[in-house]
Amino acid sequence: MKLTFNYKKILAAVGAFLFISPDLNIIESILTYCGIGNHDVVKYAAIAIFAIMDLLLVIAFFKAKPSRRMFIVLIIFNVIYILPQVLNRDATAIMQYCLFTVPTTVATIMLTGDEEIHKLFFKYLGILVKVALIAALLYIYLLYFGTNRRENGMLIIENMSYGDMAYLFVSGFIVSLLEVMEEKSKIGYFALVVFSLAVLFAGARSAILCIVGALILHWLMLFISRPEKKKYLKMLIVTALTAATLVGGMYILPEGSRFDLVNIDISTIEFDDPSEALIFENRYTHSRINGVAVLYVPTGKEMSIYDAFYKEVVKNDRTKKETEEILREDIKNRTGEYIIVLNEDDWEYGCYYSLPNYRTFLWKAAKAEYKKNPIFGNGPLYFKNKYSGYFPHNIFLEAMTDFGIVGTVLLALLALFCFIKGMAYFWKKKESTVLRMNVLLFSKMPRYLLYTTLYSTASLAMTVIYYLTLGWLAKDEKQDKETA
Repeated sequence: MKLTFNYKKILAAVGAFLFISPDLNIIESILTYCGIGNHDVVKYAAIAIFAIMDLLLVIAFFKAKPSRRMFIVLIIFNVIYILPQVLNRDATAIMQYCLFTVPTTVATIMLTGDEEIHKLFFKYLGILVKVALIAALLYIYLLYFGTNRRENGMLIIENMSYGDMAYLFVSGFIVSLLEVMEEKSKIGYFALVVFSLAVLFAGARSAILCIVGALILHWLMLFISRPEKKKYLKMLIVTALTAATLVGGMYILPEGSRFDLVNIDISTIEFDDPSEALIFENRYTHSRINGVAVLYVPTGKEMSIYDAFYKEVVKNDRTKKETEEILREDIKNRTGEYIIVLNEDDWEYGCYYSLPNYRTFLWKAAKAEYKKNPIFGNGPLYFKNKYSGYFPHNIFLEAMTDFGIVGTVLLALLALFCFIKGMAYFWKKKESTVLRMNVLLFSKMPRYLLYTTLYSTASLAMTVIYYLTLGWLAKDEKQDKETA
């Protein structure tokens, strides 16, 4: 039997996988549970698998004989998007960008300009979602009955964070929603319930909002296209079912759900080292430690230890970690150069204190950093470098900090352009192709506002590439054929 290289199937299949899993975590988790070596072996094996897929994608791309305009779009976009990583001279970040984001843009531009690749893309998404459905069922089962847990009772999924799990299941929910509305799935309603519960139990609030966003966007698409009445009835059923699942799920939260973190009783946990207990309490039950009263020496005023640490961190350009080490040493040695703990019983807490990297702190810090250079910002990746890899969990706040009001306005205009272009094209064409992509891509907006970073986010790159080229490449190819 002769093997044939079907470049369209490869472009669609790899593109679908990159949308479901735009990082190593899923593959690493699968390899780990298959018992493949230690963590380094698993990591390199996962990188090798992604590299092979990327190579197949590149071969398929050239096999498709893309137009010169496609090359121009891809090169310009990727040069601009990777530039901050290059200026930062971060070899790991550059490698990750080349491994995940570049192939995502290649797959996206091909499905934008080719209807067959687009159909195959959603066909393979449907297959992958069925696999994700099995994973969601297993995840829910383990949350109730699994024994592999952390000290706080949270279920351990090797190499997967709660966010990784939540966004895998969000993708499953969105695709299942589209399949139900197009009557292409026999288990669609069941899948919607399972994915909704899995996202809720994973505890990522931004992911839950993505589900809500997907429902709102599909309603908007329906009002624009004005289909037959049975479509509205079906959408009403889907919305009611999802709402009932999310609300009802709150009453059956398993112990391993991330929502259960609020119920931690630190007195029931045994620690080998007292300092571990202090660090743990600071991380998960930080209300008491943040309320510790100190004398902030630079101003001579009494304030909470949180406020004192915060003021020192944001007022200089040292990394957060370096500043905190200086402050802890100051407390530990009782030198009183920066902070004096007023209650002796709280002194030990101060020796181990660090600012909690919650969104409220990150948002507040981002606004403070922005005020240092409000017009053009502090430079690419400034916030992430200063705050030890953390980011504001809001791409607009990150843009404000790093690129100032100029960069933020440009980003907002780009976002507005993408949204208007998608809606306008659907209004004009009423094509199911654009409906699917609008719901698939725009429903991820809560992720950009509450979860991910501005830099090297594959789904963000996919969104920009798709709407920059929507309608243009297909028209370009048609004109080339007519000329030929």
